[in-house]
Amino acid sequence: MKKHANRPLDAVSASELAEMGVCERRVLLAHRHGTRRTSAQRRAMRRGLRAHERFHRDGLAAKEGASRRRRPTFASFGRWFVGLCTRIALAVLCGLVGRRHRAREPGEGG
Repeated sequence: MKKHANRPLDAVSASELAEMGVCERRVLLAHRHGTRRTSAQRRAMRRGLRAHERFHRDGLAAKEGASRRRRPTFASFGRWFVGLCTRIALAVLCGLVGRRHRAREPGEGG
């Protein structure tokens, strides 16, 4: 069952209003006095910033390594191979049917 089944869509509950008031007070206090974090929060923030920095460096290194690599990857070979197999299958099928396969022009009916 819905939590507020009979409530109009534009109505706001008292608990939601109270929640907004608390949030507004927190924003105002943070603006006036700055944010105050516990030592555990500061350690967690530093740990998170270090993790983000490592992730960024790893991403740049991977990007740099990928731009240096000139060999085709297995995925590009796979796409080429699938395209080749598709062309061969179409040629064989058209040969069996007795028609030549050609690409349709845009706007041509079928």
